[in-house]
Amino acid sequence: MRFPRPTLLCISSAHKLRKKSHVPRLHHQLRSDIISEGFSLNIKKTRISGPGSRKRVLGLLVDGDAPRLSKDTRFRIDRLLYACEKFGLVETAVHEGFDSAVGLYNHLGGLTAHACDVDIDLGKKFRQRFNLIDTFEESE
Repeated sequence: MRFPRPTLLCISSAHKLRKKSHVPRLHHQLRSDIISEGFSLNIKKTRISGPGSRKRVLGLLVDGDAPRLSKDTRFRIDRLLYACEKFGLVETAVHEGFDSAVGLYNHLGGLTAHACDVDIDLGKKFRQRFNLIDTFEESE
């Protein structure tokens, strides 16, 4: 059975495994089960993270009580907003390598919406700044 796009599988447990040997055994069993069901594994993207390590899934940090934006993601959104506020949407789009100001505007709108979904308070601050960005006057 083949899916049209990659499938992500994350497994987590609040229980400590009794022995270090349980992790490799569990990994081997999961790998066998996945392959026997007709899926393929990308070994380069397989990660095993122990307790206390930073766990990142689809760009979100999931090592705490609730998923949260990474520092890199927060910084990227803040940096793009600042650049748009200071230099304008068109100049920022050119500097950041976007094909158009519309593309940057849509991208930044998506990033701020994502931030709102993950961290409501921070997302609201980003959204307020996004809403103040001057609309673009670009001939396309």
